[in-house]
Amino acid sequence: MRIIRIMLAALAMLASPAALAQPSDSVTIRANESVSLRVGPSGELSVENRAPNPPLRGFNREVAQRFVGGEFDDVVGDRTAPVSPNDPTATVEPIAPGLIRISFFRLPTPARNAFLVIENGYDRGLVYRAQMRRGDREAPTDVCLVMPMRGGFEHWPYQIDELVLSSLRLVPWQESDGIPCE
Repeated sequence: MRIIRIMLAALAMLASPAALAQPSDSVTIRANESVSLRVGPSGELSVENRAPNPPLRGFNREVAQRFVGGEFDDVVGDRTAPVSPNDPTATVEPIAPGLIRISFFRLPTPARNAFLVIENGYDRGLVYRAQMRRGDREAPTDVCLVMPMRGGFEHWPYQIDELVLSSLRLVPWQESDGIPCE
């Protein structure tokens, strides 16, 4: 009888939400967080680093401002800090070869727009799927391929608490292929 209880407890643990770990081909990123990861030969993900976002600067900041149609103060944690448009530190870090860096920002706009920067340090295109989460609601969203050794951007004109990126795959890509979105 004791063995049956142990087996039932083990089965209950397997069915619990905590035991249902995300598949190895997905990563969850929260607003104002950055994640760096590597993609293995079979598509498995290896998270190298997870930290609060660095300030949104340089080209990435300019792209975000184009999406929202105006300037805003820099995001620093849950507060903002003014930055001059001619800030000499406004540069984009080079994309590290063999690494994907994902930064998810909640912009300091009235709608708290969501802005995603994905930097692909591989020599192939990066495709993925994404689920948006806000509170207890969840919905899929369209995303586009990220070119090799380049950055890609996604913008949503509303607040998102976290994104689950899944099915990350490196695919052959050349400029004549265009940028497919799904």
